[in-house]
Amino acid sequence: MTAKLRTARRIAAGALALAVLATLVILRTGGDEPGNTLWVTVPDATNVIAGQEIRAAGRRVGRIATAEPVRGGRAVRLQLQIEDAAWPVPAGSRIDLRWGGTISIINRYLALTRPAHGRPLPQGGSFPARDFHVPVELDQLVASFPAGVRGDLKQFLDEGGTTAAKGQEGLKRSLDRAPAAVDRVAGLMEDLDRDPAGLSALVRTTDSVVDAVHRADPGIQRLVTGAATTLDALGDESVDLERTLARMPGTLAAARGTLGRADATLRSAVSVTDRIAPGVTEVRRITRPLDRVLRTVADVGPDVRQTVSTLRTAAPDLTKLLDRGREVLPQVESIGKQAVDELRCIRPYTPDIIAFFTNWGGFLANSDGKDKYLRATVQNLLPAETNVDTRDSAQAKAQNPGLAYAFPQPPGLSADQPWFLPECGIGPEVMDPAKDPESRLRNPLSNIQNVPDMRSGR
Repeated sequence: MTAKLRTARRIAAGALALAVLATLVILRTGGDEPGNTLWVTVPDATNVIAGQEIRAAGRRVGRIATAEPVRGGRAVRLQLQIEDAAWPVPAGSRIDLRWGGTISIINRYLALTRPAHGRPLPQGGSFPARDFHVPVELDQLVASFPAGVRGDLKQFLDEGGTTAAKGQEGLKRSLDRAPAAVDRVAGLMEDLDRDPAGLSALVRTTDSVVDAVHRADPGIQRLVTGAATTLDALGDESVDLERTLARMPGTLAAARGTLGRADATLRSAVSVTDRIAPGVTEVRRITRPLDRVLRTVADVGPDVRQTVSTLRTAAPDLTKLLDRGREVLPQVESIGKQAVDELRCIRPYTPDIIAFFTNWGGFLANSDGKDKYLRATVQNLLPAETNVDTRDSAQAKAQNPGLAYAFPQPPGLSADQPWFLPECGIGPEVMDPAKDPESRLRNPLSNIQNVPDMRSGR
């Protein structure tokens, strides 16, 4: 019975060892799905870190496996791990760094956009750096302005506000009434555009009327001349009436001929009237919107005059404002040129700045999102021989090997990936305590007499 129990214990211990080994393997591999690898080296990968998701059409298709600085910290080499469901990745694909939400700045992910066609990229091959894009960050827009420039900008806004305040009433009335005039003009243009055939017919019939009148002019002239002759004859002496009556047949014959020609003229006039009728209808329809437009213009006229008068009164203030702006613009240009160099030295610290606020946010919280807990920092201050430390940085480092020194601290040091910027005065020498720029050159107690020796008790 004892032998069987011992055998059962051995089997149980072996099974437990196998379970622990399997657990370690799973933890070692991270439990990730099998994937495919692409490499990309880019000069700028701000806010791109290992573990970030790669999504396509809103679905997770991979992650950033590793992110390692190369070329002395001036570039980063990223390992893209793509799942089998999204493999292969065709050439011409694009990767963009996106925010996790409208108010999420830190929770980023990479969006993979695939073209309709393209040759597949090889396993373990390179993803083109030109197709890897990161957005413009807020720190790239930050500029440092001296107090003088801020004062000039305030004066600019104050004077501009005064000028706008003087003309705000007239300008407001003009803007309130302007939509009516614009609507009337829009209605007129819509009416003209709604029936281009009618407008074209109006133009053509008007031309026909003018041409018909021109062609009928000689006949009308003869008719009027004959009528005038008849009336003159009737107005002459009565003795001439008989002579006139005697000549009446000839006159009537001439009138018959004239009426024949007039008949043709009238038929042309009827034809012209029929042709011009659609144009007259369109003119009548256009007249009403045009009348409303003219009335609106007449109503807006006083406000426009008042606005112009206000602008004329404010002209001296505008002149001063423009003159001051001309003086300030060279300073703004100089600030912009200097800000470019300053931003080149500030921009690499973006991850450190964001991490600073993230760490402090976690430090001040009393919950990790799952459980409540208490965080405390316990300190015990040991008595010291004196409140003056005469050691420099190199001596303190030598006496305390566990201390770490860096001044000024290069970007990325918190993640053990320092990025040296010699052009900004942050080279490898900032890690050497012997080159501390603030090291004391002498003992500050050397010139003090009768200093008690705390160690000897004297």
